[in-house]
Amino acid sequence: MLFFRLAGGFAVVLALFVGVRSVDWYPPEEMLTVWVNGSPQEAQLYRRIADQYSRENPEVRFRLEVVPGRNVVQKL
Repeated sequence: MLFFRLAGGFAVVLALFVGVRSVDWYPPEEMLTVWVNGSPQEAQLYRRIADQYSRENPEVRFRLEVVPGRNVVQKL
């Protein structure tokens, strides 16, 4: 009898745990941000690709952040 009570209690706890885990607690991201690094020439290429992606997928908000490459930063 004790076994059935423990098994039932475990089943209830497991059901509650699964229920709580299934709730989407965080809102979806509103904007897709992509960070890339490279030279200014590579940045132009990335921006062209990002513009093309934005035109093909207008429902997705897309932002491209270009971080200068290590060599570019050292030259500045």
